[in-house]
Amino acid sequence: MTRLELKSTTIKEIEEMQGKNMLVIISNGQIKMAELPKFGIVEIICHDEKVTFVEEKRKIKF
Repeated sequence: MTRLELKSTTIKEIEEMQGKNMLVIISNGQIKMAELPKFGIVEIICHDEKVTFVEEKRKIKF
């Protein structure tokens, strides 16, 4: 099970990822991206118009 991993990135690297399912966040002068998980919920938490946390949640059906 892979976890969501945010990495600093550039516009050029984002362009190279065309065709993939990625999450790109631009906040407070930073650009970060991550591959989306195969399933799950990704929440972005903001405070004072800035991203403060990115959470990945998973539910497992019994």
